[in-house]
Amino acid sequence: KKFDAILNSSFSEDVKKAELKICALGLGKYTINGEEISDEYLSTPFTRYDKRVIYKKYDVSCFINKGNNVIGVHAGNGFYYNNSLIWDNKYAAWNDECPKLIAELTITLASGKEITVCTDKSWKVKCGDRIYNHMRQGEFCDSRLSEKGFDIEGYNDSEWDFAKVAREPGGILTE
Repeated sequence: KKFDAILNSSFSEDVKKAELKICALGLGKYTINGEEISDEYLSTPFTRYDKRVIYKKYDVSCFINKGNNVIGVHAGNGFYYNNSLIWDNKYAAWNDECPKLIAELTITLASGKEITVCTDKSWKVKCGDRIYNHMRQGEFCDSRLSEKGFDIEGYNDSEWDFAKVAREPGGILTE
């Protein structure tokens, strides 16, 4: 149930500043136009997700271009959906069957106009090549499922599904 997600956006002016607030429950690896915006792999720390959910904030000004842009996400279980029976996390109040993502990209254009792009049903998703992952037991990948270039303009996502609105874990979203 791990997934990759993408969103294509276009801007007709030069970008002055761009800030991305993002949280993938359990873990996320984030790209813009094919470039990783951070070297973090454990980007979402463990909390009682029914009490508090932590998001990260990134200055992504250097990644956003005039014209078309693609935000890419590799999402996995982390501690949010601990799919191992040995740790008893299946009984956690927040437990759900798949990773989740929430994001907000705020872009200030050269003219001063602000544009906000948020996660919604327009995002596209597909099961990724990480067929199993666990914080303590590692991950298994099936490279045949890898979608090289999915986070670069021009990628054909016509066979990808549209994202669905999911149940919130219940915690307060905080930085």
